[in-house]
Amino acid sequence: MEYHVQDEILKLRQISLKKEDMEVTTELEKLERERNLHIREMKRIQNEDSSRCVPTTTTKIPDCDI
Repeated sequence: MEYHVQDEILKLRQISLKKEDMEVTTELEKLERERNLHIREMKRIQNEDSSRCVPTTTTKIPDCDI
């Protein structure tokens, strides 16, 4: 009888751990997507900042010769 009780406890614990693992995995994937989005945005801003064709603050027209 004791064996069956322990077995049931372990099965429930295993189910609980699997659920927790899935939640953590889902959160990790969400955070990785968010991180990648921020990286892309930072690269875009960096590329804008280093561009030769930057709009001036007074005219809002690109200041480059094309």
